[in-house]
Amino acid sequence: MEEKKERALLVGLNITSTARKTDDIDINESMAELKELAKAAGAEVVGSLIQNRQSRDAAFYVGKGKVEEIKAYSDSLGATVVIFNDELSGAHIRNIEEVVGIKIIEVCRRAGPLEGAPCCCFYLAYSKADLPFDYREK
Repeated sequence: MEEKKERALLVGLNITSTARKTDDIDINESMAELKELAKAAGAEVVGSLIQNRQSRDAAFYVGKGKVEEIKAYSDSLGATVVIFNDELSGAHIRNIEEVVGIKIIEVCRRAGPLEGAPCCCFYLAYSKADLPFDYREK
C-alpha cells in the first residue's frame, strides 16, 4: 500500500519595515527554499501565499485576515498541511490551527553542527499533541 503524500500549502511572511526586519533573506528565495524542503520531506506542494506586513502579528503571525484566507485557500486546494517559512510561537500555532483546522509546520533556521552552517528543521504541531516532529538532513 502506497503512503499518501501530504498536500502542502506554503506561507511566507515578508516583513517590509527595515526597522523590524530581522534578516535580509529575499522572500522569493525563502519560498523557493521552502518548496524544495517540503518536496524533500515528501510533501506535494499545492500552492503558496505571501503576506507583506511591517511586523509579525502578535496573535496570528500573518494577521487574522490572512489566516482566514489561508483557511479558504487550503480548503479549495485540498491541502493537508500548512508550512510557514519561519519560526512560530506556540500561541501562533494554536491560534492558526484553530482557524485553519489542519496541521501547521514551521521552519526554523539555526546554526548547524558546524559553526555558522545553516540547519533547517521542520516542527510539526498537531492539534491534539504538543509533541514536535522534525525532519533533519543527516
